[in-house]
This record gives sequence, C-alpha cells and structure tokens, in this order.
Amino acid sequence: MQGQRKLPLAAPQKTWHFSAKSKIHFRILRHSVYPESSNRTGVHDALLQHILQRSWQSEIMLNYGILQISEIRRSAKLLPHYNIIHPCSDLRILHGFCSFTSSH
Repeated sequence: MQGQRKLPLAAPQKTWHFSAKSKIHFRILRHSVYPESSNRTGVHDALLQHILQRSWQSEIMLNYGILQISEIRRSAKLLPHYNIIHPCSDLRILHGFCSFTSSH
C-alpha cells in the first residue's frame, strides 16, 4: 500500500494514490475540512470577508449543513442582509446579499 493513503473522511475501503494531482486535492481538502480559523465556519467566514473586501455586489448561498443556528448567525453578521433557509431538517443554507452604494 506504499504511495496510497486513506482520505480523512473516506470510508475504510477508499484509498487515494499519491500523484501530483492528489497533492493538490489534499491541499484543498485541508483548507475546506480543517479551516485555519478556530471555528467551524472558518471557510464560510473567509469567503464572505473576501467578497466584502472587494465590494462585490453578490447574492450568496452557502451550505452550513447541520451547524447550529447560533454559529450561522455569527458567520452571517458580516452580511448586511441575510436569511437562513431550512429546505429539510438536516440542512441549513445562508442566503444573503451584498450590495454597496458607498465605499466600504
């Protein structure tokens, strides 16, 4: 099994063969599964911060999965307007807007 490694979230029978492409996958996986911030919404927060810093007019929909409403609200406070949508009991989606009429 040299050169192969199990993915952190994969089923035991799934393996990933190391190559140049797989190294990119592990870098992406590390940032999406293990954000650099100390909270579980770190990737969401970073994305929202980048959008706001650039003053992009945007409609935003982010999947927060089963995270607590309080965590989603803390993350969403970066947005001037938002709603939390519950299409089913185990899925929470942040729907928000960024619109800028003056410089930020």
